[in-house]
Amino acid sequence: MRFIIPISKGLFVFTIVHMCAHFTEGTIIYDDGGVRSINTLIQGSVTVSDNLQGDFTTVNLFDGASVGDLGVHNYSQVNMYGGIVRFTMAARNNSHIDVSGGTIDSTLTAEGDSTVTVSGGWVGDFLAAWGNGHVTVTGGYQGQIAASNNGRVDIFGGVPIYNILADDQGQMFIYGHRFNYPYGKIVVNEGVLIGNLQSGVPIECPFHIYNEGSITLVPEPASICLLAFFSLSLVGWGLDPRGFLDSNRSQKIS
Repeated sequence: MRFIIPISKGLFVFTIVHMCAHFTEGTIIYDDGGVRSINTLIQGSVTVSDNLQGDFTTVNLFDGASVGDLGVHNYSQVNMYGGIVRFTMAARNNSHIDVSGGTIDSTLTAEGDSTVTVSGGWVGDFLAAWGNGHVTVTGGYQGQIAASNNGRVDIFGGVPIYNILADDQGQMFIYGHRFNYPYGKIVVNEGVLIGNLQSGVPIECPFHIYNEGSITLVPEPASICLLAFFSLSLVGWGLDPRGFLDSNRSQKIS
Protein backbone atom coordinates (compact mmCIF):
# COMPACT_ATOMS: atom_id res chain seq x y z
CA MET A 1 0.00 0.00 0.00
CA ARG A 2 1.44 3.35 -1.06
CA PHE A 3 1.05 6.55 0.91
CA ILE A 4 -1.43 9.01 -0.59
CA ILE A 5 -0.76 12.71 -0.21
CA PRO A 6 -3.59 14.99 -1.40
CA ILE A 7 -2.46 17.29 -4.17
CA SER A 8 -3.98 20.48 -5.51
CA LYS A 9 -3.18 23.14 -8.05
CA GLY A 10 -2.43 25.56 -5.23
CA LEU A 11 0.12 23.21 -3.72
CA PHE A 12 1.82 22.73 -7.08
CA VAL A 13 2.04 26.48 -7.77
CA PHE A 14 3.39 27.05 -4.25
CA THR A 15 6.10 24.48 -4.92
CA ILE A 16 7.13 26.16 -8.18
CA VAL A 17 7.25 29.62 -6.59
CA HIS A 18 9.17 28.24 -3.62
CA MET A 19 11.63 26.64 -6.02
CA CYS A 20 12.21 29.86 -7.97
CA ALA A 21 12.77 31.82 -4.76
CA HIS A 22 15.84 29.75 -3.90
CA PHE A 23 17.97 31.09 -6.76
CA THR A 24 19.33 34.15 -5.00
CA GLU A 25 22.68 34.90 -3.40
CA GLY A 26 25.81 32.78 -3.00
CA THR A 27 25.58 31.36 -6.52
CA ILE A 28 28.49 29.90 -8.49
CA ILE A 29 28.09 30.51 -12.24
CA TYR A 30 29.53 28.17 -14.88
CA ASP A 31 29.20 29.92 -18.26
CA ASP A 32 32.52 29.36 -20.04
CA GLY A 33 31.23 27.01 -22.74
CA GLY A 34 33.31 24.13 -21.39
CA VAL A 35 32.80 20.91 -19.44
CA ARG A 36 32.91 21.01 -15.64
CA SER A 37 32.69 18.24 -13.05
CA ILE A 38 31.46 18.53 -9.45
CA ASN A 39 32.22 15.88 -6.83
CA THR A 40 32.58 17.98 -3.66
CA LEU A 41 30.46 20.15 -1.38
CA ILE A 42 29.34 23.55 -2.67
CA GLN A 43 27.68 25.58 0.08
CA GLY A 44 25.64 27.78 -2.25
CA SER A 45 23.80 27.29 -5.52
CA VAL A 46 25.01 26.65 -9.07
CA THR A 47 23.90 28.27 -12.33
CA VAL A 48 24.92 26.81 -15.69
CA SER A 49 24.64 28.84 -18.91
CA ASP A 50 26.28 29.44 -22.29
CA ASN A 51 29.11 31.93 -22.86
CA LEU A 52 29.00 35.22 -24.77
CA GLN A 53 29.75 33.38 -28.02
CA GLY A 54 26.77 31.09 -27.49
CA ASP A 55 28.81 27.96 -26.68
CA PHE A 56 26.83 25.81 -24.26
CA THR A 57 28.30 24.65 -20.97
CA THR A 58 28.11 21.10 -19.61
CA VAL A 59 28.30 20.26 -15.90
CA ASN A 60 28.56 16.68 -14.61
CA LEU A 61 27.62 15.78 -11.02
CA PHE A 62 29.24 12.70 -9.49
CA ASP A 63 29.14 10.96 -6.11
CA GLY A 64 30.36 13.37 -3.43
CA ALA A 65 28.75 16.38 -5.09
CA SER A 66 26.42 18.45 -2.92
CA VAL A 67 24.94 21.75 -4.09
CA GLY A 68 22.09 23.95 -2.90
CA ASP A 69 19.96 24.75 -5.97
CA LEU A 70 20.96 24.10 -9.55
CA GLY A 71 19.61 26.02 -12.54
CA VAL A 72 20.46 25.34 -16.20
CA HIS A 73 19.90 27.91 -18.96
CA ASN A 74 20.37 28.66 -22.66
CA TYR A 75 21.03 25.30 -24.34
CA SER A 76 23.47 24.19 -21.64
CA GLN A 77 23.31 20.77 -20.00
CA VAL A 78 23.70 19.06 -16.62
CA ASN A 79 24.28 15.32 -16.29
CA MET A 80 23.60 13.99 -12.80
CA TYR A 81 25.31 10.64 -12.20
CA GLY A 82 25.37 10.92 -8.41
CA GLY A 83 25.57 13.36 -5.53
CA ILE A 84 22.88 15.52 -3.96
CA VAL A 85 20.98 18.66 -4.95
CA ARG A 86 19.79 19.79 -1.56
CA PHE A 87 16.86 21.91 -2.73
CA THR A 88 15.67 22.28 -6.33
CA MET A 89 16.93 21.68 -9.86
CA ALA A 90 15.49 23.32 -12.99
CA ALA A 91 16.10 23.31 -16.75
CA ARG A 92 15.12 26.58 -18.45
CA ASN A 93 15.41 28.27 -21.86
CA ASN A 94 16.01 25.25 -24.11
CA SER A 95 18.48 23.59 -21.74
CA HIS A 96 18.63 19.92 -20.74
CA ILE A 97 19.05 17.89 -17.55
CA ASP A 98 19.77 14.16 -17.55
CA VAL A 99 19.42 12.32 -14.23
CA SER A 100 20.66 8.73 -13.95
CA GLY A 101 21.62 8.72 -10.25
CA GLY A 102 21.86 10.79 -7.10
CA THR A 103 19.22 12.57 -5.04
CA ILE A 104 17.24 15.78 -5.58
CA ASP A 105 15.72 16.58 -2.22
CA SER A 106 12.93 18.85 -3.45
CA THR A 107 11.87 19.58 -7.04
CA LEU A 108 13.12 18.81 -10.56
CA THR A 109 11.45 20.74 -13.41
CA ALA A 110 11.64 21.32 -17.15
CA GLU A 111 10.47 24.82 -18.05
CA GLY A 112 10.37 27.05 -21.13
CA ASP A 113 11.02 24.54 -23.94
CA SER A 114 13.64 22.71 -21.88
CA THR A 115 13.88 18.95 -21.43
CA VAL A 116 14.54 16.62 -18.51
CA THR A 117 15.17 12.89 -18.74
CA VAL A 118 15.17 10.67 -15.65
CA SER A 119 16.45 7.09 -15.81
CA GLY A 120 17.55 6.68 -12.17
CA GLY A 121 18.06 8.47 -8.88
CA TRP A 122 15.54 9.95 -6.48
CA VAL A 123 13.40 13.09 -6.77
CA GLY A 124 12.04 13.84 -3.33
CA ASP A 125 8.96 16.04 -3.93
CA PHE A 126 7.99 17.00 -7.48
CA LEU A 127 9.16 15.98 -10.95
CA ALA A 128 7.35 18.41 -13.24
CA ALA A 129 7.03 19.72 -16.80
CA TRP A 130 5.97 23.35 -16.69
CA GLY A 131 5.47 26.03 -19.37
CA ASN A 132 6.14 23.95 -22.52
CA GLY A 133 8.84 21.89 -20.80
CA HIS A 134 9.14 18.17 -21.53
CA VAL A 135 9.99 15.41 -19.05
CA THR A 136 10.73 11.78 -19.99
CA VAL A 137 10.82 9.16 -17.22
CA THR A 138 12.27 5.67 -17.74
CA GLY A 139 13.46 4.87 -14.21
CA GLY A 140 14.23 6.16 -10.74
CA TYR A 141 11.90 7.16 -7.89
CA GLN A 142 9.73 10.27 -7.90
CA GLY A 143 7.65 11.67 -5.07
CA GLN A 144 5.01 13.18 -7.38
CA ILE A 145 4.94 13.72 -11.14
CA ALA A 146 3.13 16.68 -12.70
CA ALA A 147 2.43 18.10 -16.16
CA SER A 148 1.13 21.66 -15.97
CA ASN A 149 0.77 24.86 -18.00
CA ASN A 150 1.25 23.13 -21.40
CA GLY A 151 4.06 20.95 -20.13
CA ARG A 152 4.37 17.32 -21.29
CA VAL A 153 5.45 14.22 -19.38
CA ASP A 154 6.11 10.79 -20.93
CA ILE A 155 6.33 7.91 -18.43
CA PHE A 156 7.86 4.62 -19.57
CA GLY A 157 9.20 3.50 -16.20
CA GLY A 158 10.20 4.78 -12.80
CA VAL A 159 8.18 4.72 -9.60
CA PRO A 160 5.80 7.62 -8.83
CA ILE A 161 5.33 7.16 -5.08
CA TYR A 162 2.54 9.58 -4.21
CA ASN A 163 0.58 11.18 -7.07
CA ILE A 164 0.48 11.94 -10.77
CA LEU A 165 -1.14 15.20 -11.86
CA ALA A 166 -2.16 16.88 -15.14
CA ASP A 167 -3.24 20.52 -14.79
CA ASP A 168 -3.69 23.67 -16.91
CA GLN A 169 -3.50 21.90 -20.31
CA GLY A 170 -0.56 19.80 -19.20
CA GLN A 171 -0.30 16.47 -21.05
CA MET A 172 0.86 13.20 -19.53
CA PHE A 173 1.37 9.98 -21.51
CA ILE A 174 1.84 6.71 -19.64
CA TYR A 175 3.11 3.70 -21.62
CA GLY A 176 2.45 0.14 -20.51
CA HIS A 177 -0.14 -2.61 -20.26
CA ARG A 178 -2.76 -4.25 -18.00
CA PHE A 179 -4.05 -0.88 -16.83
CA ASN A 180 -7.32 -0.73 -14.92
CA TYR A 181 -8.49 2.02 -17.31
CA PRO A 182 -8.89 1.70 -21.11
CA TYR A 183 -6.15 2.94 -23.44
CA GLY A 184 -6.57 6.55 -24.50
CA LYS A 185 -7.40 9.59 -22.38
CA ILE A 186 -8.63 8.90 -18.88
CA VAL A 187 -12.11 10.39 -18.71
CA VAL A 188 -12.46 10.76 -14.94
CA ASN A 189 -10.82 13.50 -12.88
CA GLU A 190 -9.30 11.35 -10.18
CA GLY A 191 -8.74 7.76 -9.18
CA VAL A 192 -5.96 5.21 -8.70
CA LEU A 193 -4.07 3.94 -11.75
CA ILE A 194 -3.01 0.29 -11.54
CA GLY A 195 -1.03 -1.61 -14.16
CA ASN A 196 2.47 -2.23 -15.49
CA LEU A 197 4.68 0.39 -17.09
CA GLN A 198 6.55 -0.38 -20.30
CA SER A 199 9.71 -0.97 -18.26
CA GLY A 200 7.90 -3.82 -16.48
CA VAL A 201 7.58 -1.97 -13.17
CA PRO A 202 4.10 -2.18 -11.59
CA ILE A 203 2.29 1.07 -10.86
CA GLU A 204 -0.41 1.75 -8.28
CA CYS A 205 -0.72 5.47 -7.92
CA PRO A 206 -3.45 8.10 -7.34
CA PHE A 207 -3.99 10.53 -10.24
CA HIS A 208 -5.65 13.94 -10.53
CA ILE A 209 -6.72 15.86 -13.65
CA TYR A 210 -7.64 19.56 -13.52
CA ASN A 211 -8.30 22.49 -15.91
CA GLU A 212 -8.08 20.78 -19.31
CA GLY A 213 -5.12 18.65 -18.34
CA SER A 214 -4.99 15.12 -19.73
CA ILE A 215 -3.55 11.72 -18.87
CA THR A 216 -3.37 9.29 -21.79
CA LEU A 217 -2.63 5.58 -21.50
CA VAL A 218 -0.59 4.23 -24.42
CA PRO A 219 -0.06 0.52 -25.21
CA GLU A 220 3.54 -0.61 -25.37
CA PRO A 221 4.93 -1.58 -28.81
CA ALA A 222 4.46 -5.33 -28.23
CA SER A 223 0.77 -4.82 -27.53
CA ILE A 224 0.37 -2.64 -30.62
CA CYS A 225 2.05 -5.29 -32.80
CA LEU A 226 -0.19 -8.01 -31.37
CA LEU A 227 -3.32 -5.98 -32.10
CA ALA A 228 -2.08 -5.22 -35.62
CA PHE A 229 -1.33 -8.90 -36.27
CA PHE A 230 -4.78 -9.92 -35.04
CA SER A 231 -6.46 -7.31 -37.27
CA LEU A 232 -4.44 -8.35 -40.34
CA SER A 233 -5.27 -11.99 -39.69
CA LEU A 234 -8.97 -11.22 -39.64
CA VAL A 235 -8.65 -9.23 -42.86
CA GLY A 236 -6.84 -12.20 -44.43
CA TRP A 237 -9.81 -14.40 -43.51
CA GLY A 238 -12.18 -11.92 -45.11
CA LEU A 239 -13.49 -10.90 -41.70
CA ASP A 240 -13.43 -7.90 -39.43
CA PRO A 241 -13.58 -8.22 -35.61
CA ARG A 242 -17.30 -7.45 -35.54
CA GLY A 243 -18.06 -9.94 -38.30
CA PHE A 244 -15.90 -12.57 -36.63
CA LEU A 245 -17.80 -12.21 -33.39
CA ASP A 246 -21.15 -12.24 -35.19
CA SER A 247 -20.18 -15.42 -37.04
CA ASN A 248 -19.28 -17.19 -33.82
CA ARG A 249 -22.50 -16.04 -32.21
CA SER A 250 -24.58 -17.37 -35.14
CA GLN A 251 -22.87 -20.76 -34.96
CA LYS A 252 -23.64 -21.04 -31.27
CA ILE A 253 -27.28 -20.15 -31.84
CA SER A 254 -27.70 -22.73 -34.60
